[in-house]
Amino acid sequence: MSIPVQSIEGSLRNVRMVYGALLFSIVLYIVAAEMVGDRVPHDIHVTWLAFLACCCPLIVVAIMVRAKMVKPAAEILQAQPNDSAALGRWRTGITTSLVLTEAIALCGLAARFLGGTLLQATPFYAVAIALMLLWWPRRP
Repeated sequence: MSIPVQSIEGSLRNVRMVYGALLFSIVLYIVAAEMVGDRVPHDIHVTWLAFLACCCPLIVVAIMVRAKMVKPAAEILQAQPNDSAALGRWRTGITTSLVLTEAIALCGLAARFLGGTLLQATPFYAVAIALMLLWWPRRP
């Protein structure tokens, strides 16, 4: 049984649905952390720095994925819209970069659950939301 080749429009629709779910989940992380998180702040300065040290490479890797996978695949798809290999790389690159961005928001959630303040979690949430908004999936 062969796998049907998906069109650019179908792939774009699917990627945008994943995008919407991931962006909505970041909002849910913020709400959940504020509703359930520890109300008594703890000193998580060292943990916060560790989260920061983990998130910086995540940002770099996400940018590299977009540069090495999404951009070349999009250029191929502009010239050859029926190239299924390029479409697969484009989808995979976008999804991977969005999931890496989601991991940044999860660091904010973890910081909040470990007793950090909203002010300590906000940079993680803000960077994740900013990257998500910057990387809205566009038609190649």
